[in-house]
Amino acid sequence: MMINRTMTQSNANPSPSPTPSISSSIGMYKPSGDNVDLFWQWNSLKDKNNRKSVTCDFCQKTSTGGITRAKRHQLGIKGDVGACRKIPEDLKFEMKKAYESKFIDIEVSMGPLEEDEDEDDIQVISRMKRPSSISAEHTSTTKRRGINVKGPLDLLFARKPEESIKVGKSMRQTSLNDTCNKEARARVNQYIARFFYRNGIAFNVARSKSFKLMIEAIDNYGPHLKPPSYHELRVPLLKKELEYTKVLLKSHEEERAQYGCSIMSDGWTDKKNRTLINFLVNCSLGTMFVKSVDASEYTKTGEKIFELLNSFIEEIGEKNVVQVVTDNGSNYVMAGKIHYTQ
Repeated sequence: MMINRTMTQSNANPSPSPTPSISSSIGMYKPSGDNVDLFWQWNSLKDKNNRKSVTCDFCQKTSTGGITRAKRHQLGIKGDVGACRKIPEDLKFEMKKAYESKFIDIEVSMGPLEEDEDEDDIQVISRMKRPSSISAEHTSTTKRRGINVKGPLDLLFARKPEESIKVGKSMRQTSLNDTCNKEARARVNQYIARFFYRNGIAFNVARSKSFKLMIEAIDNYGPHLKPPSYHELRVPLLKKELEYTKVLLKSHEEERAQYGCSIMSDGWTDKKNRTLINFLVNCSLGTMFVKSVDASEYTKTGEKIFELLNSFIEEIGEKNVVQVVTDNGSNYVMAGKIHYTQ
C-alpha cells in the first residue's frame, strides 16, 4: 500500500460520494464529530458505548476489532477477516482513495487520533510493506520520514489503464468535479501542454488511445513516479514494445487467415524527393502497418507497380486477400488491369 506523505493540495481529504446501496437498520448508531474516521459513513454501532463491535452497512457483518478491522473487511485486505462481497467496485475504488487520503492528513497535521485507531492502521501498513526483522522503533521513525512504498493493497486494487478507462465515465467525472481542485488540474494540464509545445508534438496525439492510457497509468501509480530514462526508452522498453507488437501481429495474421483482409497502400514523397509506399493490412481487428518501401524506381510504370503489389500480396497470402485499395493514379489503374488479366 502506498502512503503519500506529502500534502499535494488543500483538499487532500476528499469525501467519496454516498451510495444508495447502503442499508440502514433501526437502532444503529454512527459516531459523529471532527475526528471521526471516514469509514464510519459505511459502518455502524449496535451499542454506541462499544466501538469495538462494528457492523458493516453493506453485508451486516459484525466484527470485534473496531473500525480498523471493519476497514480491512470492506477494503478486502487479506488477513483475519473476510472481505465484503456486497460493495460495488466503483465505490470500493473510492473507499481506497479515502483510506489513502486519511493517512495524508495524519502525517501532515499529526493531530488527535480517534482511539488510536488511525495509528493502528499506519502500523498495519508498516507490517505489510516491511520485513518482520525491522524493529518497531525503526518503523515508527520511518513512517514519519515519509518513505513512499507500494504494498499488497496497491496490488489488490491496481487496475490496468484499459480497465480504468472503461470504468463508468459518469462516476469518474462526478468524483473529479466534487473533489479535485480546478487550479491544481489546470496546473497539471499546463505542464502537459508545455511538453507538447516544446517537443513539437502534434495536437491530435491528445486524441490517441495510447495517450489516455499513459495518463491513466501514471495516475494509477501515484506520486513519485521515476520516468523512463533515455537508455530505457532506447533499449529495454523498445524491445518489450517490439515483442508486444509481434503478439498483435500474430493475432492479426490468425484473424485474416480465417476471415480475409484488405491491403491498403499509401504513397507519399519525403524531403529527399523519394517516393515511399506504406503498406497496411485491414481486418476485423483493425488496421496494422506492415512495412514501408522505397518505390522511387517502381512508380513510373504500371508494370512495376504491379510487381510491387503482387509481391506484397504473396507475402500476406493471396488466399487471405479480399481486395486491394490504392491511389487512383494511372500507373495504379494499369497495375489493377494487369492483375485482373492474370
